[in-house]
Amino acid sequence: MEQKLTFNSLRELLDALFYSVIDAETMSTKRGCFKLPDGLYFEISEDAEDEFWKGAASIIWANPTEANILNLRRSSGWWMRRIIWNGSRYEYIAGQDYPNEIRAIKSLVRKQGL
Repeated sequence: MEQKLTFNSLRELLDALFYSVIDAETMSTKRGCFKLPDGLYFEISEDAEDEFWKGAASIIWANPTEANILNLRRSSGWWMRRIIWNGSRYEYIAGQDYPNEIRAIKSLVRKQGL
């Protein structure tokens, strides 16, 4: 079994990753491409993970509820690669139809959370 890397903060994780953002899919799967070949999987403190999911949910909902945050955390799909933290703020990488994408994401996350 492969060793897991452990991080206490989002900044530590971001600094160790090969790429310059943390997306929701990376956080959800706890799998990343690291600068040093020490591992592929990681663990992160609960506080840092909660911080990530609250920030990510605030991109989709103006005032996310605990249920919104939990459902997003448990969801999977194309939108997970588009929700990112770049080290200073949370962003959504929009496609051509941003308003409809956000509505679709809200619906898909809600359906997966049922």
